Amino acid sequence: MADGSIKIISGMLDVDTDEAEEEYIILRGVVDPSSLERLRIDDYQREQLGPTKIATIIKGIKSRGVPDINLGMRGERYIERESGIFLQDSVYIIDGLQRVTAGLQMLATPGSPLPRLGMKLHFNTTYEFEKDLFDKLNVEQTKLNSNVLLRNRHTDIPVMGALYKLTSDRAFVMKGQICWGQNMRRGDLISAVTYVKIAAMLHSHAGPGRSNSALDLANGLQKILENVGRQKLVENVRVFFEVVDSVWGIRRVYYRGGATFLKSGFLIQLARVFSDHAIFWKDDLLVVDQQTRKKLQQFRIDDPEVVRLASASGMAGEILYALLVDHINSGRRSNRLVPRRSSRDRPLVEGNGANGTADEEEVSAE
Repeated sequence: MADGSIKIISGMLDVDTDEAEEEYIILRGVVDPSSLERLRIDDYQREQLGPTKIATIIKGIKSRGVPDINLGMRGERYIERESGIFLQDSVYIIDGLQRVTAGLQMLATPGSPLPRLGMKLHFNTTYEFEKDLFDKLNVEQTKLNSNVLLRNRHTDIPVMGALYKLTSDRAFVMKGQICWGQNMRRGDLISAVTYVKIAAMLHSHAGPGRSNSALDLANGLQKILENVGRQKLVENVRVFFEVVDSVWGIRRVYYRGGATFLKSGFLIQLARVFSDHAIFWKDDLLVVDQQTRKKLQQFRIDDPEVVRLASASGMAGEILYALLVDHINSGRRSNRLVPRRSSRDRPLVEGNGANGTADEEEVSAE
């Protein structure tokens, strides 16, 4: 075998058709087991699944009951020999990371049969082509978490790039605590879906910030960014979480499940309260004064009814919103909250992601 190349057994060129019904050449065959470790992974991929699901995939490989993997070669060089076809350029896994992971585990297990994974290879791919195909295949064939879809948009939707970059800023209170992957990790406090919904709701007075679709929200946020500017939008998101931290203490949270104020339902309704009332804004910048912060500190965040509303969906959000507004207004003779939003506007209903399923509960079925 050529050093560093990927060997394909029983390979044959075929013709495929894209969405525009244009034909292009692909390669079909079986990846030689010794070449599996040379397949590359780029950052559009989800993380690997746990051992239980990998074990299930291994059973499928042994019974030859798993579909072909999709690969992309960033080039077109290959060598044909009697023993197979040897791919000379870098080959990336587009769809099938979990099957390859299972195959590698089989290779490392004494007595296990050799994994034979069928494959479909696209020539002359780019990062953008692979990422788009990854999203398309996983939305249609498996339950891909909307967090991953949003993460993959950070390179082609400027507002997603800005929000993604903010989560790695050392000065941002939520740095390293937002989940952009398939599954929540220890230390993650909210999902990327919730993060984007908060940013969109916070600016919903300036553009289309209310939707049940994560990708629709990303596109709506891009329009909002064009209205208010990148710097102001990012700063407003930063200030929002700084307010939450100053009032309830994000930095003191070690277990997200016990913090009512970090529930997506609560955070989104708080963002909606700020968006709906002009008193919190100055030149498109979010300003929450000390009087309001002290008032929020007195809000009964641990009241059983508030806990229930923060964790529920549908009309629970409307009730929680009213409770927050009434609490902030209580005792105020001046500077009371006066809504600027039309009552005809449709509120965000929690619980649906890009595919119409629960945002934070979608897991791979691969």
